Amino acid sequence: MPAFGSLSEKFWDFYERFYEWLFRIKPVGPPGEGTLRWGLTHYRGPGITLEGGIKIKKGEVVGELHTDNKMIRELRKEIQDPVSFYVEVLRRTRLSLRELAKMANSDPRLLKVKAFRGTTLLHEGAKRLGFEVFPMETKTKEVWETRVQYFFLRKYLEEGFEKKKKKALVSRRIWLSREKLMRLYGDHPT
Repeated sequence: MPAFGSLSEKFWDFYERFYEWLFRIKPVGPPGEGTLRWGLTHYRGPGITLEGGIKIKKGEVVGELHTDNKMIRELRKEIQDPVSFYVEVLRRTRLSLRELAKMANSDPRLLKVKAFRGTTLLHEGAKRLGFEVFPMETKTKEVWETRVQYFFLRKYLEEGFEKKKKKALVSRRIWLSREKLMRLYGDHPT
């Protein structure tokens, strides 16, 4: 069970709320049920082409996905067995992606978004969910994001961290086009 002192927990709760407010991050679906949060951002990297020929250009608005760290922390406190915990996180992530597909077709802010992106150390798992994996835009971003994400991995998932550490993980950008989101998680797959 991750050791998470009350002062530390309060600090990270404050940081998460501040970040959500600053970048207008909202939960995907009802709060506390899914693993994802979302926001909108202008893409600042070089142009990329996703599966199916979908081009994302610098300056284009994209959906940005974040893990709901507070929900993950609470779930980890609730589910002691690491395997059961990971299975539940995967189940909730799939539910979040189904909810995101519904939102992408109904929320006016998301109607013109061609793709969603995130940053993760756990990109192999994200691939299995349908995401495409790309290197970070710069080496500096890669180093920074890797350090930050290792911190959170240690903080929230201590038992699984030592096993993961044997293979050096590096943060990567994960992308999921709107088209693929609908195909994999929409009500009426194409």
